[in-house]
Amino acid sequence: MNGFTLIELLLVIMVMIAAVTGSFFLTLNRANSPETLRRETRKIATVLREAQENAIREKGGAQAWGVLFSNTSATYAIASAVSGTTTHALPDSLEFSDPPTGFSKHVLFAPLTGLPLVPPPPASIAIRRRANPAVTATIIIGAHGAIDYVFTP
Repeated sequence: MNGFTLIELLLVIMVMIAAVTGSFFLTLNRANSPETLRRETRKIATVLREAQENAIREKGGAQAWGVLFSNTSATYAIASAVSGTTTHALPDSLEFSDPPTGFSKHVLFAPLTGLPLVPPPPASIAIRRRANPAVTATIIIGAHGAIDYVFTP
């Protein structure tokens, strides 16, 4: 007799369902983890540094490079007056707390020096976890162009 019994088929189906369900919850848990906040904070700092380096090199002949942070769309985009933009979206588990809801903020860097022009230094961008708004990260752009970040708690 060839083939599988009904019990063997049901057992295989149950194991497959358990594997899919387990991987779904692991992915969901990873997206809501504090590491997601840390990873996104490092990514934002890297995008700010890229805009700053482009301003120093006057890449593309641009007079200034900057990053636009939009709390209406939960995105941030690196741009210059003469180049296109590269837009990044925050993961669904994170949100901006600065700029506030419904607002946006530009961070512009001066050509050749890379010093922040707008907003007046020190400037900051803050993100937080939606599931636990007390867990935040703040990216700080200092008066001399230093870009750093802090996590609380």
